[in-house]
Amino acid sequence: MGQQKYIFLIILRQGLFFLIADVRYKLESVVHFLVFIDCLYVIVYFQHYTNFVSMEIQPIYE
Repeated sequence: MGQQKYIFLIILRQGLFFLIADVRYKLESVVHFLVFIDCLYVIVYFQHYTNFVSMEIQPIYE
C-alpha cells in the first residue's frame, strides 16, 4: 500500500509539473504575442512619424 501511495504521489507531482510548465508556456506565448504587438505598434508609429517628418521636410527641398 505504501509503495502505491508513493507511486501515486510521483505521478501527481509529474502531473503538477507538466501543468505548471503548460501554464508557463501559455503565459510566455501570451507575453511574446503582446511584445510582438507592441513591436508592431512601435514600427507602425515610427513609420508614420518618419512619413510625417519627411512630409514636413519636402517643401524645403522644392
